[in-house]
Amino acid sequence: MNHQHQSAIPSSSMLMAEPIHVNHAVLGLVDTNHEYSESSCPTTGKVQLLLSKGATARCPEHAEQATAVCTPDLYREDGLGAGPRPLTVPVTLDYTQDQNGMSCVDIINVYNKALLLHSQCQFLEAAQLYEVVSLTVQNLAHTPFPSVCLLELGMKSHNNFATIAYAKGDHTASLIGLEAALLFGKQLVDSTAAFKHEYVSVLSNWCNVCWTRGDISPTLYQALGEVLRLRSILFAWDHEDVAAAHYNIAVAEYASNHNDTAAKHLTEYLKIAAHRAKSGKMDLDPIPALTYLLLLQNEDKEDRSSQDLVRGLRALQDKRQEQGSASAEVASVLNFIGTLLFHKSELDHALLFFQEELRLEQQLLECKNDISVSVTCNNIGRILQELGNLEEAVGYYKRALEVEDLIPGQPVMQGDKAYNQSTSNLYSTVWYNLGLIHDKLGNYFEAIEAFGKSLELRKAMLGRDHPDIACLYYNIGVLQMERQHLDEASKSFAEALRIRYHGAGNQLNDDRVIKTLEKLASLYKAKGNIKGATNASREILKILESSTEIDSWKRLRDSALLLRSISELHHAEGSMPLALSAAQKSVDKFGALLSDSSIHEEVKESTMYNILEQLGSSLVLLGSLYHEMSEPIQADFVLNQAVQMLDGAINACDFDMALPSSIYILREVASMLANNHCAPEA
Repeated sequence: MNHQHQSAIPSSSMLMAEPIHVNHAVLGLVDTNHEYSESSCPTTGKVQLLLSKGATARCPEHAEQATAVCTPDLYREDGLGAGPRPLTVPVTLDYTQDQNGMSCVDIINVYNKALLLHSQCQFLEAAQLYEVVSLTVQNLAHTPFPSVCLLELGMKSHNNFATIAYAKGDHTASLIGLEAALLFGKQLVDSTAAFKHEYVSVLSNWCNVCWTRGDISPTLYQALGEVLRLRSILFAWDHEDVAAAHYNIAVAEYASNHNDTAAKHLTEYLKIAAHRAKSGKMDLDPIPALTYLLLLQNEDKEDRSSQDLVRGLRALQDKRQEQGSASAEVASVLNFIGTLLFHKSELDHALLFFQEELRLEQQLLECKNDISVSVTCNNIGRILQELGNLEEAVGYYKRALEVEDLIPGQPVMQGDKAYNQSTSNLYSTVWYNLGLIHDKLGNYFEAIEAFGKSLELRKAMLGRDHPDIACLYYNIGVLQMERQHLDEASKSFAEALRIRYHGAGNQLNDDRVIKTLEKLASLYKAKGNIKGATNASREILKILESSTEIDSWKRLRDSALLLRSISELHHAEGSMPLALSAAQKSVDKFGALLSDSSIHEEVKESTMYNILEQLGSSLVLLGSLYHEMSEPIQADFVLNQAVQMLDGAINACDFDMALPSSIYILREVASMLANNHCAPEA
């Protein structure tokens, strides 16, 4: 059964932002205090965008296997790329295509040797051999119909020489080499899918170098579109290089302020990244694309949260470019952004930033045993809980409880374990959230246990009279009631209400507490425990009489109804004076409702007739009690009062308005009792 618990700990509906070890408020969001520069977005002006090294396959069916282990072909500003990709598949002689191919055998051997040296990072020697191949091909290719082998050697040797030149910082030589490679590749692109794949890799390399040099032109944008078109033909929609092509176009369009086009391609990239992640392929980093997309969505907004988000996103770009992705400062900025997105209710986006933060914290040596890992696990669990992924959320909460506490501080005891204040704050929050999930899953025993552990830590930190303690007792009581442990539930509710009346603050909603106690009273009554039902009803009455959350009309009506129920309970246990007193108070309160002219204006005529009927019921009860206590004069007076009031209501009713039949029945009962001089039981 799913309950609506009180939000005992505000962080159960919020996130904890690190660093947890600083002295933050116990219950609120523990925000990271960072100053971010107001630097402009690093994509304005000339931007250094890098491609990553990786192998390309000779045939499309091998392309997935060949590129899966390398970084996707993304243009990145954060230093994670490594320049243009070399073509790493050796050249083999195909006699069916090259009738005069024997002239290529020697140069093929030279090329393949260069490729081997390249893979062994012997770049100088490899570059020299690539130049030999390029010059030889250039001399042999001056025929009307150069062989496929020569064209392939020309494309590959020029491309690979260009990657080495790029790595040395000679971008001009790299661009010249790639342009030469494209001239050879264009003659091969339509021959086989394998050559088409290699050609598009060369074309993407050319785009990368042009972008790095700042050579922005319509030709570049056209080439980027061609890369996407060819990769969409060669690969499935969710291939990492298709995603990279979308990303690269988006970055270019963003820098040119073509925001709609940029957003469209960023969205496609993120869709592919999410699909691959669900398949267990975590090779596409969503953070750079999501950063651009969120900038597009928030840069023109003037509200504080959007502007803070833009500052955080730009700081993230700066930190990644300066320090790479794996730094503690980057992790801290990721936390800042994730927290802002959570408060903007962009949960899916917040989740990605916190997941990346967790990955970095686990990667960094200084974070492996740090409590920040627990904080991040809690934050991820909280978002998953909000998204309804409860089982996955439980997994992250349990991970949050596994990290050793290495931060010095005043210890808090839980059983035989000692935690400092910061860790206690975190762990009590995690246990509370676990309690909420177990309750929602119907695991009441586990929920009670989790709330109990949270309660133990909270009491040690805050004392026994803090409003959080009241809420935890209340939640535990609800669960105990569901398990039919009514006496235990009563004790928990009593402690919660004691704290509530103590005046230390109130997080318990009056209406919800009343409904819970009504259910407890009903369960007690069904089990024949009249005393338990009476005590629960008395607690409800106390809340009704002191509540500032419930309007006066409802408080008065509900108090009158409850007093009649209490009277019946006292009568059932044989406490006649108490029953009579409660019944008289019920009559008085219903009478006050009818006599208050301001209340008459707030309610409908049909509601007033209902109040008349309820007053009649309380009068009949009161008269019956007087009869039972052998006070016939008082009984007749009260019962005749009920008859006269009900007659007046019936006679005053408009012809067009049909009174409920229960009013007529009640009038007959009152009349019968008034004319009967025996002593009927109430």
